[in-house]
Amino acid sequence: MAAIAPLDVMISSTCLDLIDARASLEKHLKAIGYEVRVSERAESGFCVSGKTDSISTCLANVEAVDAIVCLVDRRYGWPIAGGEYPDKSATHAEIAHARSKGKPIFYFIRDAALHDFDSLRRNPAERTDWVEPSDDANRRRWFEFVKEIHSDAPNLGRSNWRDTFATSADLCERVTHRLERAFPQQAAKLALRPDRLVRVTFTEVKSETNWAHYVLRNVGSGPAMQIRHGVTVTPTVPLHILRERRLGGLSEGQAANNNNAYPVNEYETGQALNACRLVCSYENRFGDNYLVESPLIDYRMPDRVPCENFYVRVGNSPGEWIRIS
Repeated sequence: MAAIAPLDVMISSTCLDLIDARASLEKHLKAIGYEVRVSERAESGFCVSGKTDSISTCLANVEAVDAIVCLVDRRYGWPIAGGEYPDKSATHAEIAHARSKGKPIFYFIRDAALHDFDSLRRNPAERTDWVEPSDDANRRRWFEFVKEIHSDAPNLGRSNWRDTFATSADLCERVTHRLERAFPQQAAKLALRPDRLVRVTFTEVKSETNWAHYVLRNVGSGPAMQIRHGVTVTPTVPLHILRERRLGGLSEGQAANNNNAYPVNEYETGQALNACRLVCSYENRFGDNYLVESPLIDYRMPDRVPCENFYVRVGNSPGEWIRIS
């Protein structure tokens, strides 16, 4: 089975005001197959060399990951006295460093904090109830940091898009949504988890000179739905099914009955059967998409074991499939 490397993500934020949100997000992302780095937990993927200071360690982790998830709430953090990013907090330095390295950054800001940002944008001298209510200097630094996040940066290859969240549940859902669409291979990895993988196979295949007969069976976990099946004479991906048939679904362990097992005739396909492949596409109850295909010639040669190729789709485009086996 082809290996899909887990996406390596670092959560960048202040810790004291977001400790619960960080823990919930780390647990959620790890559960669905991500490698996650958080600085406060030794058991996470956050690497400490033992040879560099804390800020340099944070920046080295920024360089190593695939993407940064930046969480913004009520605190700015302690400004750094010197180094590459003087007078910036650790979070601000991490984001500045990630930008300099061209790392994808996804911003999420608490709704209460965004409300204070809008108030400060209208009146920089306004006192805030949520963001740094007792520290004027850090409130100004926080405002400048969030203003940088919001600033338009056309043609600079960086994002100023941000999502809001109110609770940890909101945050987990929205971070997952953004990451899966930016890195569709992660959705494919999720689709291969044993608790959601659905595998349909061809059984009772009979292939003669000019016809083939087969039955579909669901041997995976959970129902197979939106089933399309038939033959193809073009490369399997992108998919084009001739004499397409449809099934609403097959429950776990179910086989299509004889009425759903169709002959395939070479005169209707316009190709000899040894140029055809059996093909079936379907999805599971989570909306993950799968594809299985097998050359018909395998069933006509008794000394060969039929070889099914299995794919999972990694994006919304019809051609974005990864062959798994």
